[in-house]
Amino acid sequence: MKMKYLALLIVLLLMPSVAIAETYQIRVASTVRLRASYSLESAIVERAPAGAVLQVAGQFNRWLKIDRDGETAWLADWVDYTRLDQASAGQGTDSAQASFGVNNCCFLNRQCHSEQEWVDGYWAYQRNECPAQPAPVSLSPAPVDTDAPHRVWNSQGREIPIYGDDVFRRQIARAFYHLRDEVPQWWPYLSIIDDVKSEAGSCNGGYACAGWPYKVVYFEADVSDSDTRSLASTLIHEACHLYQWQEGRGDNYDWSLEWEDRPHEIECNNKEKEAGF
Repeated sequence: MKMKYLALLIVLLLMPSVAIAETYQIRVASTVRLRASYSLESAIVERAPAGAVLQVAGQFNRWLKIDRDGETAWLADWVDYTRLDQASAGQGTDSAQASFGVNNCCFLNRQCHSEQEWVDGYWAYQRNECPAQPAPVSLSPAPVDTDAPHRVWNSQGREIPIYGDDVFRRQIARAFYHLRDEVPQWWPYLSIIDDVKSEAGSCNGGYACAGWPYKVVYFEADVSDSDTRSLASTLIHEACHLYQWQEGRGDNYDWSLEWEDRPHEIECNNKEKEAGF
């Protein structure tokens, strides 16, 4: 009898590690790493860009088995993705959390967008280092004639300093709050931005650019007559570049290509389109 209970216990212990053979497609929301095996220590075999559609051929613990033209790769299931089959429309990291339990600070109180942030959130959870829940941000109308029309706080409750004259600060604040009020699902995406500056000569004659490692968005051009929606679109674009740098891809530009043909620019242009611009 004891042996029977022991065998049952072993089966129960092994159940969470059984591979699931369900197949479906997912679309990833940001660039993700595909690994040779189901471990963060495993080698990276490929990077799938934001918007890529991947074929899931099974699952093992917190890892998705990805079929890449007959080759197998593995993707951590806590990254931000959406299932494409109709029966599971909208399923993604929330469903993973429900099925397997919380094991990542990003499920609790971190704003995570890139795969590296999700990886860091996983290890932070293992070390019991999830930060305190940030104060909720009020979704009041965009400031116009208030006492502080040129100040902005991100989705984590931290103020993002805007450096420039009053016109510049007011215009940039309007753009931030346009995103917050009109497309709130993209509001957390801008949390990567630490500062916004009006600085001549910072972008080699361009309109705007992103600076690293301080996560700054620079505007070189005069924005006094700029449309709020256009400025909001630019903030999404430059935030995308900051995520590229954070993921270690910011120094891989192919300068021999025309601007519109560079993969990094194409990716960020697509981010603008995803946000509705």
